[in-house]
Amino acid sequence: MFTLITTSWKKLSHVFTPILLLVVSAGCHKEQGGGESLYDQQKVETGYAFSLLLKSDNSLWATGSNDEGQLGDGTMMVRMRPVKIASDVIDMAAGSFHSLLIKNDNSLWVTGFNQFGQLGNGKNSDTTRFVKIESNLKKITAGDYHSLFIKLDNSLWACGFNSTGQLGNGTMQNSNVPLKITEDVRDIAAGANHSLILKNDHSLWGTGYNARGQLGDGTNISKTFPVKISDNVIALTAGDHHSLFIKNDNSLWATGFNSFGQLGDGSKTDRNIPIKIADNVIACAAGISHTIFIKSDYSLWATGNNSDGQFGDGTSVSQTSPIKIADNIKAVAAGFNYSVILKSDGRFLSAGSNDYGQLGDGTNQHRVSFVEMGF
Repeated sequence: MFTLITTSWKKLSHVFTPILLLVVSAGCHKEQGGGESLYDQQKVETGYAFSLLLKSDNSLWATGSNDEGQLGDGTMMVRMRPVKIASDVIDMAAGSFHSLLIKNDNSLWVTGFNQFGQLGNGKNSDTTRFVKIESNLKKITAGDYHSLFIKLDNSLWACGFNSTGQLGNGTMQNSNVPLKITEDVRDIAAGANHSLILKNDHSLWGTGYNARGQLGDGTNISKTFPVKISDNVIALTAGDHHSLFIKNDNSLWATGFNSFGQLGDGSKTDRNIPIKIADNVIACAAGISHTIFIKSDYSLWATGNNSDGQFGDGTSVSQTSPIKIADNIKAVAAGFNYSVILKSDGRFLSAGSNDYGQLGDGTNQHRVSFVEMGF
């Protein structure tokens, strides 16, 4: 079970021991023609120990850890239930300790931990309220301590921690301002210290930390420039040290860290070449050591570490192959040993680790079954 770590450890541990880097999850979802989301405006994103919830009225809500100002409510108070933090939001992303959002005028706003320049505002100081840094944005994602942005012209920009080349600009130098990386980008995802890039031709590329094979290029060598991983990809997501993507036939593929069975291939062996793990998949999310995904019948499946009940199946039994968890699921996100789902009736539910109130049920009790988040 995860135990509390001090702020100073959090800020320094990832610099010296990349293998301990914490999770950021950005769920992947299949797109319809014209790039429209399969789902409505409701969305969920998870950071290290906090959750961001986007309602259908474009209001953004947050719950959980807030010691770096990542909730953006002007405080550093832990929130045990979701609090409203912004309006007119069309997209958001959660890093380990920082948050990003795009408003309906396509402006980019950031808050939280900024020691490595991941907020992209030209500074390295934290903030507890959202500040505007860019315009003309359409897509964002956040790694442990780095951020990726797609502009309306489909150009990709990156800022923040770059110790293993996760920014993809050919260096290992941090940047506190966004740097242009490439063009013709359709979608993005960020793991702890690696980045995934989906181009408009549906080719998938990766850059950054690769010791566990998370880039899927057949090596375990980190890269400072993006390398090609696969073709015919329509959606992607990144866990701490593993990567997932959906191809145009709705097959789900995985590569990288697998010590807990999170790749879902029935083993605990790392993979540096993507392997197919399921069919008929329309959405997926990756935590630090578990994977959850939605099939075309809106059923929820999970594999990997379940020690804190993050599957929400009523047990703490881990799995190396996917098992069915629930039905009528619209969206999903995976944090550090916890999961958040959106039901077809519009309710947000959560399960797993809850030390900081990230499950949003008004307690800090771990849950092995999904509970409704208390708005």
